[in-house]
Amino acid sequence: MEPRTTWRVHDRAMGRILHPTQGKFSRAYHVPTASILSRRLGAKPMPSVRFLTAAMSSTEQSPSPPLPNRSAEVRRDAIFDRWVLISPARARRPSDFKSHSPASSSSSASGNPNPKPSCAFCAGREGECAPEIFRVPPSSSADWKIRVIENLYPALRRDAEPPDPSDGLAAAGTGRCAVTGFGFHDVVIETPDHSVHLPDLSPEEVGEVLLAYKQRIFQLARLGSIKYVQAVDLGGLLKLVLQKLSKQLNDPPYNLIIQTAPFDLSTSCTPYTHWFLQILPHLNVIGGFEIGTGCFINPVFPEDAAKVLREVDCSK
Repeated sequence: MEPRTTWRVHDRAMGRILHPTQGKFSRAYHVPTASILSRRLGAKPMPSVRFLTAAMSSTEQSPSPPLPNRSAEVRRDAIFDRWVLISPARARRPSDFKSHSPASSSSSASGNPNPKPSCAFCAGREGECAPEIFRVPPSSSADWKIRVIENLYPALRRDAEPPDPSDGLAAAGTGRCAVTGFGFHDVVIETPDHSVHLPDLSPEEVGEVLLAYKQRIFQLARLGSIKYVQAVDLGGLLKLVLQKLSKQLNDPPYNLIIQTAPFDLSTSCTPYTHWFLQILPHLNVIGGFEIGTGCFINPVFPEDAAKVLREVDCSK
């Protein structure tokens, strides 16, 4: 079987960032090229929380100088027998949070959450972002609801030469142990309103966001060099779950993860295996035990967590 690809999402501001978490690449597998969609969620509408890791400019920080023309690489760690993505471009991305900046403080005090003067993703500042791939509705009108754009600081490079499928096998048996970091790293801006988060949208609007992910995934699936896509978010049910988590846990940051079946196996998979969704709230700091062993300690039984969430009343 081919390994499934997981799209990992960071949740702090409205423009979800997805990172490829391919897991360990077995020597029996091709090294998969990945495509990354991006989006941010936020626990609180902080003044600069909306900074997307990789696709924004700031009035407080000038753009970093261009990196040397060096492609990202996927290298095999022979010690731990795993693959690691090395992407120099990610080091140039602006800070995710600038809560101590004067502009942030004044914006917060003004009580005007939209637009944010330091956020390049708000409506009216489209010219400061990377090239647009498509928008919803599909027109040149300024009244957009969702935008999908390229990433200014991509983890993978779309202009790189796609690696040969045999490179993954060769890397496992030779001293080279590296393949080109080819792929796509996009950003999905789910709303032009800086202060609105995914749980605040109506079920219909959440559905439109999911359809935007689906549209981009289908676009990438038509590229023969792309094997997997990681994306994230399911309408009213997803909205309800996020509302319950937000209310019960006091708006924690969280990750939304969708695992997709490999494109070339989709026809043989049952429908319920196409997308597998996970929501991971960030409640504890990862300690030395977890880092050293790879085994995570969960202080709450899943059945207890499910019981608490069922009892949360979001109607108030």
